[in-house]
Amino acid sequence: MNVDYRDVDRDSRNDCERLARWNNDPAIKHLFNRSGDAESFERPFTAADFQRTGGTPDLQVPFKTLMVLVNDEPVGMAHFAIAGPRLLEPTPRTAWISLMIGEKPLQGRGLGRQVVGHLEELAAEAGATRVEIGVFAYNTVSLHFFTHLGYEEFARIPEHAWWAGQLWDDIRMRKPLQNSSPSRGDQHG
Repeated sequence: MNVDYRDVDRDSRNDCERLARWNNDPAIKHLFNRSGDAESFERPFTAADFQRTGGTPDLQVPFKTLMVLVNDEPVGMAHFAIAGPRLLEPTPRTAWISLMIGEKPLQGRGLGRQVVGHLEELAAEAGATRVEIGVFAYNTVSLHFFTHLGYEEFARIPEHAWWAGQLWDDIRMRKPLQNSSPSRGDQHG
C-alpha cells in the first residue's frame, strides 16, 4: 500500500465534497465529530461548510491539515497543530493530532498506525515533545488503538459528546515523543 500526503485544498470542490461525505457517513460520523445534542448531531455537513471554514486557520503555530492518499487516491484526513486551541494542557511543545480514514475498505487495515506515525514525526520536527488526543468514551476501538500505540489517559471532559441518546466523556490521552527536534527558539548556534 503506497501511502502519501498532500495539503487539503479547501478551495477544491472535490476535496470539500469528499470531506463532507466522510463526515456524514453514519458508520463513522460519531467517531470524529463532537455534537452537544441530537439536533446538532443530525445536521449534515456540506461541501460549503468545509469551503467556508477552509483556508488557513488563524493559528500562529505550526499546523497541517492533510489528505491521506493511498495509491494517489484520497482515503482520509489527518491534522496536527502545536499548542492549538483543542489542547487541554496548552503548552508550546504539545501537539494535537487527529485522523479519519474515510474509505471503508481501508479501515482496520493498519493505515491508521502509519498516519499516526507520520503525524508524530511532523509534530516532533515542529518541536513538540508530546502529543495529546481526544477520544470519545464510546469509541472503544480507538481507545484500544491509541493505548496500544503508547498513549495514556490523563483527563476526562465529562458529558462532552452526544451520541446514541446520551452525552459521553471525552477521554484525553497523551504520549511523549521520542527524538523530538528542538523548536527553532530552543536552537543555539
